[in-house]
Amino acid sequence: MNAIELNMDGLVGPTHNYAGLGLGNLASMANKNLNSNPKLAALEGLKKMKLCHDLGLKQAVIPPAFRPDISAARALGHQGSDEAILNELKESDQKLLCAISSASSMWTANAASISPSADCRDGKVNITIANLQKNIHRCIEAPFNEALFKLIFHDASFFRLHNPLVVNSDEGGANHMRLCSDYGQRGIEIFVYGSEEINAIYAARQNKKASAAIVQQHMILNESGMLVQQSSEAINKGVFHNDVIAVSNKSLLLIHEKAWRSQATVLAELRERFKHLTNTDLLIIEVAEDEISIETAVQSYVFNSQIISIGNRTQILAPSKCKEFPEVVSFLDRQDFDAVHFIDLEQSMRNGGGPACLRLRIELNERELSAMHQGIILTDALYPKLVDWVNKHYRDCLCLDDLSDPHLLTESQLALDELTTILSLKGLYPFQ
Repeated sequence: MNAIELNMDGLVGPTHNYAGLGLGNLASMANKNLNSNPKLAALEGLKKMKLCHDLGLKQAVIPPAFRPDISAARALGHQGSDEAILNELKESDQKLLCAISSASSMWTANAASISPSADCRDGKVNITIANLQKNIHRCIEAPFNEALFKLIFHDASFFRLHNPLVVNSDEGGANHMRLCSDYGQRGIEIFVYGSEEINAIYAARQNKKASAAIVQQHMILNESGMLVQQSSEAINKGVFHNDVIAVSNKSLLLIHEKAWRSQATVLAELRERFKHLTNTDLLIIEVAEDEISIETAVQSYVFNSQIISIGNRTQILAPSKCKEFPEVVSFLDRQDFDAVHFIDLEQSMRNGGGPACLRLRIELNERELSAMHQGIILTDALYPKLVDWVNKHYRDCLCLDDLSDPHLLTESQLALDELTTILSLKGLYPFQ
């Protein structure tokens, strides 16, 4: 049975802002307090989705979480009307106001870890919603993601949806990679975790126990699951997720030489496992520090590029930021990609989110694809509807003081209510 890779990109929400909430995310921290342009951010994301669709990739649109999340503030003891709580937070807890207003659900790479049916003993697509426990602005996304995925992957004959882990930090697909000879074939799933070190500059986002729990509950077949430790040096230099320093697609692994601990040993084991499972060779492009430094990797986000395979053509979607670094452009020019597409995602990039951050990948066979909710699949007809929707509802300038504006909350409700009609997801949001 034929299989494909479905890319699910997050649609940027109306409250997109720069509050600098991502500790260890250097771009987020550096751009704190800048004015944002939610309309441009959403249109940039949609343009990227349309490019993937036009190239022949199966593309889906993931709606944003509703923000500001007043229910989260109430759960922390704040009382009164929505407007009263917004005013109170503006005066007494600006950080919490920013957290409940964050549009970070746009980075769907963090929404879940997904194992295709070919790797799982139960023969189903296994999905674990990420708990995102390290940051309050991210952890409040988990209930929404769980509700959303229940609507999208509703057929229990094909999909097994797991609740967020109760303990141990899990940040989803941003720390999860898969290697295979072809879609639909058994492969190797790599779960990358960080270690908690006393002298660390930044805390690791992914816990080893969380990764191990996902391998177990997904019932991943022997030799198909592999736990790998992230380099502490990389984390301390701003590599807060594995997808900032490594990217893979099918049998290709593009990775910085300082991405993982004991990397030479890990790569040797990967090659051996891959050959044994697939009877084909794994192609590893390991980038040396003197070719592209970790600092340049973090600034350019070259490893947060998106590699796609359409037929026998392998293409890469790289952030336009890469063009500012001659060594990165030179590196991309030397590779055997059939095409290099530079993607303008400046609004997302200022918050530390490149092409790979915006998408969550899922491999599906024909029956699984047919069994999921079809209303989110991008088509030539859906794209202009979404563009018109953004132009109708989104502001083109937002500052942090605007987050307490009750009109912004009302605007967001109206926008998302209409979006659920467009995507056939009525009842998704608590206000509906």
